[in-house]
Amino acid sequence: DTGSSLTAFPCTGCDSCGEEFHTDPYFDPSQSHSFYQITSSSECTSQAKFQSNPSVPSLVQGTILQNACINSQKYDEGSSWHGYEAKDLFYCGLNSSPSSTSTSTSTTTHADFTIPFIFNCQYQVTGPLRNQLANGVIGFSPSEGTLPYEMRHTHIIKSKTFSICIQNKLTLSQYNDNDDPFITSGVLTLGGIDPLITNLKPMKYAHLLHDFKYTIEFKAIYMGFIYDEEDEKQLGDTKYYLNLSHEYDKLNQDDVIIDSGTTDTFLQTHIQSEFEKQWMAITNIPYTNQKIHIEPLTLNDFPTIVLQIGGTEYTDDSVTYEDTLIDKDKSMHCINIDAHDDVFIEIKPHNYMEKDANNEGFYTPRIYFGPRTIIGA
Repeated sequence: DTGSSLTAFPCTGCDSCGEEFHTDPYFDPSQSHSFYQITSSSECTSQAKFQSNPSVPSLVQGTILQNACINSQKYDEGSSWHGYEAKDLFYCGLNSSPSSTSTSTSTTTHADFTIPFIFNCQYQVTGPLRNQLANGVIGFSPSEGTLPYEMRHTHIIKSKTFSICIQNKLTLSQYNDNDDPFITSGVLTLGGIDPLITNLKPMKYAHLLHDFKYTIEFKAIYMGFIYDEEDEKQLGDTKYYLNLSHEYDKLNQDDVIIDSGTTDTFLQTHIQSEFEKQWMAITNIPYTNQKIHIEPLTLNDFPTIVLQIGGTEYTDDSVTYEDTLIDKDKSMHCINIDAHDDVFIEIKPHNYMEKDANNEGFYTPRIYFGPRTIIGA
């Protein structure tokens, strides 16, 4: 979760925390010889509150020590949790698996990247977190105490760099097949990039405004169509991307953040009217976040949403967005193709239209409107 810094998952005694939905049973501290509950106020992290005889559910009272560092977290999508801080040995991956997807003959395993790490043993969970497939949440904000930061601090990795590649799948099995023990829903890379799964085109970098969250500069939002990469045919009738907002200050009010822990993307409410107007003009379907039947249209008949984000001096100037544009006239209605340093994020229809697995032809648009802009996963 790039929107928070805390790592937490349910431990033994957690009160109705969704064990039946998760990939694994609750973590049992008694089965770990290296587990250590933090019981001193001097060892609590800055977010936690030290408490003697904390008020916890009865199931947890036999597992938590008298003195504890208590943490809690609330998320925009409605989830929340409470837990106590502990420390154990951490690494990502499987004990016998190679540390990279490369074809190297190296015998290095994931366990060779083990570090002592502070996390939270959850004893109470509410909201969507309880019903999700994943066991818990791992904070990846640009802050001290996160796994990339601590791995870099202990010289396990050379850089705090990480990448998250999320695979689009309608269903996932709760438990991995013994014959195929590797993750099938995506890839997390720590400390660099894996050339076998990373697009090797020159990287473009967004300018980070704060050092505690991935806060970016939002320059514009566009709606339109692009060329089909396979047959190079124009999709739809719109010959340009329409800029949905020219009010820079409103686009960036209350900060714009990149948050992988938020499933959906939220745009500022001040562009909602123009967004819905252009959507209707293109699709002839009113925009809604309810399930809609799109036939006889197909996903190719729906527009691509493009987010223009302020870049940095490290961006490769040779890479521009110009080649993807249908109309290269530099009018106010077209993307500013002179902004070579900027980052452009294409949100294509198959990324924001959620297919109904049980009803053919039904989709749910997953771009929402709210008081602040959150670019979610």
